[in-house]
Amino acid sequence: MPAPAVGPEHPPGQALPRGRNAAVDHRRRDRSVPVGVTAADFAGTALAPVRDHAGAVEDRTVLVGALRALAPAHREAMVRFHVMGRAGKRVAAQPGVPRGTVKSRTRHGVRARRAE
Repeated sequence: MPAPAVGPEHPPGQALPRGRNAAVDHRRRDRSVPVGVTAADFAGTALAPVRDHAGAVEDRTVLVGALRALAPAHREAMVRFHVMGRAGKRVAAQPGVPRGTVKSRTRHGVRARRAE
């Protein structure tokens, strides 16, 4: 029996299936990605850490309880200034009180909360 021919036209027994499988895998991998999206589009992305919702609920409960203990005028000034992050001038414009009154109410509100 003659020896099998080996060369570029006649690869050895396992080389042809491996080469064909590699080509098919490469083609299928390219088809599995949506058109226009490449792996480079996902470089450097990571899932955002999951926030602890129980901690947020507890924080909110403590905040609401603390604000309920304040006088209504102080509570309104505190919420608008500290919780909503508005400037003193803008906080004063909403209820129509002088800016100094808003400063006083927020200061007294913070002092009342610290005293407890």
